[in-house]
Amino acid sequence: MAHYSKITLAQANEIIDQYDLGQITSLEGQGHGISNTNYQAVLDSGQRILLKISNDKSYQQLLDEQKILLYLQSQQFPLSLVPYLNKDSRPVYQTPDFTGVIYPFIAGEVSPISAGLCQQIGKALAQLHLVPASDEIRHHSQVGFGLPQILDYLCHPLCPQDFKEAFEQVFSKSLIQKMLNTTFAQGLIHGDLYYDNVMSQNGKILKLLDFEQAGRGNFILDLGISISGSCLVAGELDTDLINIYRQSYESVRPLNSIENDFFHQAILMGLFSISLWRIKRFYTGKIDPQKKESYKELLQRALHYHQVLQL
Repeated sequence: MAHYSKITLAQANEIIDQYDLGQITSLEGQGHGISNTNYQAVLDSGQRILLKISNDKSYQQLLDEQKILLYLQSQQFPLSLVPYLNKDSRPVYQTPDFTGVIYPFIAGEVSPISAGLCQQIGKALAQLHLVPASDEIRHHSQVGFGLPQILDYLCHPLCPQDFKEAFEQVFSKSLIQKMLNTTFAQGLIHGDLYYDNVMSQNGKILKLLDFEQAGRGNFILDLGISISGSCLVAGELDTDLINIYRQSYESVRPLNSIENDFFHQAILMGLFSISLWRIKRFYTGKIDPQKKESYKELLQRALHYHQVLQL
């Protein structure tokens, strides 16, 4: 979550008028995150809500995301947010100026990386992967990047040269072909479960946030993405934290033999997946110029971990 777009109290109340929630009396921007605009809003009843404004997604894209959250609610998954429905029973609002979602406000914090946090995230992701996926849920490839999408982008004229060079250094042609010819277990995945997309309180996970890249996809890619942004010490992947995360995940959902074989490659793929997401948002998309080069840190992390694996 982040606070980019400016909104007035009058504009906020124009949004809230679409709901049976009362009126907003105050707004406070929420500064955590890398995309989106979010405000903590206080209603005249004293209730707090999270007012989310989309910076780069269409109404339909937001609606597809909320369908996943409502589906998780129907499956009694306890760790996802549930959007409020407006007077038309829709989970997405739209005004002439803004499109977005309203959620209950969760009073928690982003906890620093630790062995305990990695253990909890691993278990939470495995629990998500046990939720049966409905065919009505979008595919991850519509909003995220797996190997086929990355390979396509390498041929794009706007592909940064350092992204292409790093990928080719880490993934040989034979490994790429092997991965393309392998069928991986699929289901409902989060797509971006970095440690800072987890809300905690008193050291316990309350909610998993930002299901923007959620959909039907490969479990092992989801696991790799999450580890690549959670099992870190001084900005680099830590093997001890990776082992703790993996053991916790497998206590709920054991990896099959194919997933075991591609475990470390999935972590590397996860880094390139989110690196490409950042390129699309910030390097070519220019949503936040200050984050234009942020994809590079993930390339360096991938190169460093690849080197560690060779030792």
